[in-house]
Amino acid sequence: MCEIRFEFLRPPRAWCGDRLLQLGPARQQGVLAVLALNANREFTSDELLTAAWDEDEPPSGAKVVASYIYRIRNLLPCPDLLRTVPHGYQLCLRTDQTDVGQLEALLKEARTARAASNFEYAAGRLAAALDLFGGEPLGGLPGRYLESQRRKLRELHRQVQCERIDLVIRLGGLTDALAELVEVATQDPLDERLAGLLMHAWYLDGRPSSALDVYRRTRNALVQELGIEPGPELRSLHWAILSNTVGAACCNHHCTKRAG
Repeated sequence: MCEIRFEFLRPPRAWCGDRLLQLGPARQQGVLAVLALNANREFTSDELLTAAWDEDEPPSGAKVVASYIYRIRNLLPCPDLLRTVPHGYQLCLRTDQTDVGQLEALLKEARTARAASNFEYAAGRLAAALDLFGGEPLGGLPGRYLESQRRKLRELHRQVQCERIDLVIRLGGLTDALAELVEVATQDPLDERLAGLLMHAWYLDGRPSSALDVYRRTRNALVQELGIEPGPELRSLHWAILSNTVGAACCNHHCTKRAG
């Protein structure tokens, strides 16, 4: 019997060895995603109904869940993975059987390596983590719960991206980092982490005027679209560039999302 693995850092897919499984319609995939993203946790029928249907509950209510569980069991190469427990259902998986679990493990390895100043290994782990993404996380799946998970995974992707670029700069890859930063910062002009990284990279490249241009554009976008000023870290970096007092480790401070 082949081992199953799930991918949710893209429109959902599941594999049994080299065979791609057919996961069925979006709602069925949604029920499966809720179970797999919370592997080994027990869900009651009501909890699954709320997570996968929210306001679109069918007239039959929680009774519909049993039919979806039956269909999901039929598509799994190992039906016993999806167990009926006293109060509901449980999908039994190891962490490495989902790409989300693999992502979390790679990120933990990278941060441990970074803390030990093993920057090259850390950058490699982060690059491997980014390679797991293949489009919109949980793409095409309905429901507010899965939308909230989608937002978290998008945010995690951006965080990993920022941390890897920071390490590329530390490892001497300033030219490559600048090329990537210019592209991704253009796609998301409100992200202060990207703006901070790009400002610091331009400064290190001997182009403080370009760094200050990034600050002006970012501030204008924040004020016009959100009605807020840049956060204290970005303002501090702006002042450091104006006064030519940017520290070598400054870049790392801009890899954390602004609170709020």
